[in-house]
Amino acid sequence: MTQVLEAAKVAGYQTSTVIARIMDMDVDAQGNGEKAAWKRYMGLALLAIAKSVDKKKLIEAVFGKGGKPSKTFQNMYSMADKARNTLLGNRSWDEIRAMPMDEAMSTVLLSINAHMSALEVSSKNDYDKVCNLSPAEAAAKREADKAAKAEADAAKAAEAEADKAKVTEAEADAQASAAQQPERTPAQAVIGALIDASRDDLMTVAAHILTRIGVEDMALMHETLTAMIANAAAAEAQPMAMAG
Repeated sequence: MTQVLEAAKVAGYQTSTVIARIMDMDVDAQGNGEKAAWKRYMGLALLAIAKSVDKKKLIEAVFGKGGKPSKTFQNMYSMADKARNTLLGNRSWDEIRAMPMDEAMSTVLLSINAHMSALEVSSKNDYDKVCNLSPAEAAAKREADKAAKAEADAAKAAEAEADKAKVTEAEADAQASAAQQPERTPAQAVIGALIDASRDDLMTVAAHILTRIGVEDMALMHETLTAMIANAAAAEAQPMAMAG
């Protein structure tokens, strides 16, 4: 360690001891997450904060001048900073500062465990969310979160019901519209079926039609066909006359 913060001149643990232990803890944290023991790391950060150690100077002492603090350090220091005004309960930091290092550390660890129990959390991540709260505030937050979740669930269910109602209404409208449309006549059905029919199919259908109609209708068709043939012949002859 190239530089340590000025040791306290009063009874109690020394900041140099805290710094040395944080350095050891951070090495363990980099090598093995299980050895990081987050409560101990957080406890050391709390002891440094209790001695009014400036964070920048603490980082320089632990990681060297210009050194970058580890993610573990940042996370644990942040939790310690948030929890320092709530976790001791009826005790004071003046009492902690006056204790020897091991006693101070033990007391802080017991306080963290007691605080977690009072807040009804068991994991680091859950504790991080509420460590700045008192038990009463944490209980109120849980109730507020529960109410917010229930409200969000109700809104989601209402939206799903509204979407379902829209689908049902659209289906009903489609069925009503279909019911209002008249059924196709046989002629419309045949014409639709013959849209892509071949010449052979068309001739077959025409022959069948002739067997189903009377003489008068045949005569009418004959007149119509004669006029159509004459018009078609005239249309073909016109371009030839113009070319001559």
